[in-house]
Amino acid sequence: MRSIYHLFIYLIFLSACQHKTGSNFQERSDSLYQTFNNEFTLADTMSKRSVGFIFDNLQYHSFPASPDVYSFTSMLEGKYADKTTLLNKIDSVSASRNVITSRRYDVDIITHDYLSRFVRSSLDTYRKTQWSKSLPSEIYYKYVLPYRIGDEAIDMKKWNRALHDSFYLYNKDHDITKDSLQNAVRFMHTWLRKRYKDFKIRFGSSGLRMPNLSLSALEKLPEGSCKELALITAAFLRSLGIPASVDYTPNYANLSSDHTWAVAVMDNSHAIPIDLQNDTLGKFKLPGYIISKVYRYNYQVNKENHFWYRGACTFLPDFFNNPFFEDVTEQYTATTDLKFSLFDNGKNKTAYLAVFSYPNWYPVDWAKVEAQKAQFKKAGRNGVYLPVFIKDDGQLQPAQHAICLDKSGVIHSLAPDPDHKRKVKLYRKYPADFRSSNTKYIHRTIGGRFQAANRSDFKDAVTLHTINYDPLDTFNIVPINDTKQYRYLRYYSPKDSYGNIAEVQFYGDRRELLKGTVLGTDSSYLNNPGTTRYAAVDGNPLTYFDSKFADNSWVGIDLGEKRSVSEIRFLTRNDMNGVQKGDQYELFYWNNKWVSLGKQLAANNYLYFDNVPANALLWLRNLSGGIEERIFTYENDKQVWW
Repeated sequence: MRSIYHLFIYLIFLSACQHKTGSNFQERSDSLYQTFNNEFTLADTMSKRSVGFIFDNLQYHSFPASPDVYSFTSMLEGKYADKTTLLNKIDSVSASRNVITSRRYDVDIITHDYLSRFVRSSLDTYRKTQWSKSLPSEIYYKYVLPYRIGDEAIDMKKWNRALHDSFYLYNKDHDITKDSLQNAVRFMHTWLRKRYKDFKIRFGSSGLRMPNLSLSALEKLPEGSCKELALITAAFLRSLGIPASVDYTPNYANLSSDHTWAVAVMDNSHAIPIDLQNDTLGKFKLPGYIISKVYRYNYQVNKENHFWYRGACTFLPDFFNNPFFEDVTEQYTATTDLKFSLFDNGKNKTAYLAVFSYPNWYPVDWAKVEAQKAQFKKAGRNGVYLPVFIKDDGQLQPAQHAICLDKSGVIHSLAPDPDHKRKVKLYRKYPADFRSSNTKYIHRTIGGRFQAANRSDFKDAVTLHTINYDPLDTFNIVPINDTKQYRYLRYYSPKDSYGNIAEVQFYGDRRELLKGTVLGTDSSYLNNPGTTRYAAVDGNPLTYFDSKFADNSWVGIDLGEKRSVSEIRFLTRNDMNGVQKGDQYELFYWNNKWVSLGKQLAANNYLYFDNVPANALLWLRNLSGGIEERIFTYENDKQVWW
């Protein structure tokens, strides 16, 4: 889900003050402020402070300028026969979109009329709510008042009033201002999930490659990234006076991915995550995903962050160049401050804290270097971290050995001990329990039966084998002693399994793979053409049969003649990250770089390496294919994943 932005984003922020203090800018800024301030001269304190809050931060805000913004917006506002037609149009424009070469500053665009109407509408809505009577006013200024949330485009449309009216168009009998804040957030989560139930998350190579659109345009977007869904969620909440923002983790501690989600801010130390892809309020990730750092989008400048210390750096991930981000990691997980004595750093004045993100280390935090020491604040526990220096070309240079920060906040050095070697037995290159679904799908085959018959209706079926054990997540090989001959062969799935199986193979008396006409349950879940019964006999271990029927689903073959069966091989629906027989592997350990411990061709569903330095951080690579790989330590004769 990591969005790929153009590297020059925020490049000119550092010189914004100098660039924007020219006569034209100053005159416009002063004039806008004076007109706006005069209008609120006789207003109450909260109104006056709203004016001050907006203008104290206005000069720093801008957004990527692109003519494509207007093309995309026009498409979203157009009328199409169906969603597919619109998406095809968007994909076509995305493929040839222009490169952004500049930024537009809010102060050059925003008018007195726009701000006046926006602020008045915001204040009027908020004051009607029950929670406005108890929340500190600073919560309102930071998370309800602002006319923008991130660096989305500004189109001068009053999105707060438009979204407010859109909500009440569908909820005429529900005055949300009468609810408690908790109940209002709960109601909005339920309603927005229904409204955006068909919104499809697209990321990576399948992303829409859109420019930064306005909030008005995002409301109409049928597909997009998690960031775009989070922005429109937060916008809806703010339009109804609910304090909201967007939070972002640049990379999980144990997963090669970032994520963005909306939050309802309940007070200065607590916010409720709202991810419309999850049916449970407060849930924004799978339980196994470990938080390294979390940052919050703000309208208010945060002069304690990286941008204000080092300036805009093209060689760093974009979030380091955001002058508004605020570190809120402690609101999500237990944290520990990490203090390091660094290797000789030369002239480096800044160090970075990195996590493993296949196939490299990825920085998620920074710290000043003083007297060759650095302290990283509020690191999420239960992760492996590497302090690094980052060169101007983006290359990472280790600044100290990697460490493991355990669940209790205890720090363990991962400096390898080459004088003490150990033997390790490795079964996987990626954790089996990382996705709860992986174990679930393996268990779905327990009770499954392999049957043979000479009638196509299997009324004379003979059970050749029953899976009454936990099968391997690699190919399971079952010898068959029945010498009788049969024409029809099948796998009959157990109850509540939806027929889930990745591969079913029957072998003849000469160990040849038996082939024939595919038979079985003629259906697939959600009518997915890629998960029909044919997927279980296509020779591809990553495809699988997924029936629309929970019970009594099956897949088999008509051999066309009677044959005997000497062996059955089957593969459960799984991620193929176990050691696969016949694949080539290479094991590495970290010693300020990845050092090879040798290559092996897997003869079984496990590998032995007997030259592994004690206390080493390890990485098993499958040279034959696949990209899901995680680092691990070896403790008590087991792989411990990070």
